[in-house]
Amino acid sequence: MKLAYEERATIQSIAEAAGLSKAEVERVVKGMDLSWKNVSLVVKALAKKSPLRLTTYSAVAKALGRKGQGAIAVGRALATKGKVTPLEGAIVLTSNWRNPDYGGYLVPFEEPDWDIVRGSNCPRYRLLADQGIDVREGPDSGHYLIPDNQVITVPNELRLIAGLD
Repeated sequence: MKLAYEERATIQSIAEAAGLSKAEVERVVKGMDLSWKNVSLVVKALAKKSPLRLTTYSAVAKALGRKGQGAIAVGRALATKGKVTPLEGAIVLTSNWRNPDYGGYLVPFEEPDWDIVRGSNCPRYRLLADQGIDVREGPDSGHYLIPDNQVITVPNELRLIAGLD
């Protein structure tokens, strides 16, 4: 179980990454009680899918019926509740990494503190590549590319995978 100061630090990191105040993040999270059970159900089902596919915080939130800033609540649930395997943490991406000019997600090698794959010394790109995800060289030395066809963003598709429909 996370200590209170670790949870506060996680909320602060999410706030900084989302460009919101800590109070705004706490208000969003409080107003969108996304249970760990539901978030976990979607992420764990996706991690077991073969071939492996990725998703985004926003897509998970929409699959659970939350819109707007629901992605923040999903990020907080994954970062502070329950146990997430390194693979389960690695398969959820941030929507703002999507770059249509490159046809995929430009993921930084140096990730924000709140989005690090916890419990693993293995970087996200190596973990995903080892699982068969098409991880490509990015346009610069600071990013790598995950093509759009590796990422499920359709909420109904996630609901079907998780057995929610």
